[in-house]
Amino acid sequence: MKKLFIALLISTLSFSVNVSASTNNNINNINNINNTNTVKLEVNGLVCAFCANGIIKAFGSKPEVEEVFVSLENKLVVVGFKEGKSISESEIKESLERAGYNLVYVKKSNKTVKEIKAELSK
Repeated sequence: MKKLFIALLISTLSFSVNVSASTNNNINNINNINNTNTVKLEVNGLVCAFCANGIIKAFGSKPEVEEVFVSLENKLVVVGFKEGKSISESEIKESLERAGYNLVYVKKSNKTVKEIKAELSK
């Protein structure tokens, strides 16, 4: 059991997931995320694979979302939207809070989820 725990701990420290499918004053104000297909979210509380799966579940079930990438190392969540679709900043924040996490900031990106993932793996 001890070996399993250690293996799980090590794997979660370097875990990143790519899946297709705090406080208000710390959030960068983005009035309209409808002009972008990707947003980057810094999230407090991301520490393990279970955390990543919770985020993926929270966003992956939304019909507007095409792809979700979670980087535990960077405490970053990247959400890619389907063409012409998006969700509001308040809905993003609510989804994260319901999943038990605090949103630090939201940033629009013109890059794809795949491009952001590649940058982070350098």
